[in-house]
Amino acid sequence: MQTDSTLFARPQLVRNEVYEHLKLEILSGILEPNSKLAEIPLSQRLGISRTPVREAIQRLAQDGLVEVIANKGAKVRGIDAAEIEEIYAVREVLDGLAARLAASHRSHKDLKIMQNALTKLETANSTAYTEQVNADLEFHNAIANASGNSTLENTLRSFAQSVARVKLLTRAYNQNINTHAAHHAILQAIEQQNADAAETAAREHVQDFRQLLLTQLKKGTSL
Repeated sequence: MQTDSTLFARPQLVRNEVYEHLKLEILSGILEPNSKLAEIPLSQRLGISRTPVREAIQRLAQDGLVEVIANKGAKVRGIDAAEIEEIYAVREVLDGLAARLAASHRSHKDLKIMQNALTKLETANSTAYTEQVNADLEFHNAIANASGNSTLENTLRSFAQSVARVKLLTRAYNQNINTHAAHHAILQAIEQQNADAAETAAREHVQDFRQLLLTQLKKGTSL
């Protein structure tokens, strides 16, 4: 007897759509840190049953985007100083390595993609924070792509979610003049195939951004 496969695919599709939708709302800042994620209001807002919402929240908790507290429910996770230190200690090493390798392996096409990403970032509307973050990640992804190291590229892509959260929580810095200068220093070193300068510029950029975040958090509050 034949069965209609869509009857089985649709529930999975709904679960995935709810997960991706809530994930986007968190990463874009629509759902701000410490926002409560109550199943009933969310299911009513999305026009679906509670089950896919519950499953989406569980997946988001596994991703580290949501915190589930016993007897209190779920909320969007904030970021504290300790987590920023961890994220940016790793990012400094990975971004530095990616820039170093890109300086040796980049093509003219890679350079064009990097420049286009910077143009998008610098010409985006000053309040279009998601667009700015996407352009910034596109620039850094292009560097990873140009590294010629697929393991490094995949590691940085999986790490991008944590970076995106932080960038959206420090919105004004995406188009800061210091950010512009740092990006162009990295690009110039890669274009000139200067591996030492590329790595140094990339690591200094991460160090500066980490310090900005820690300064904002020096009172011990979380973003």
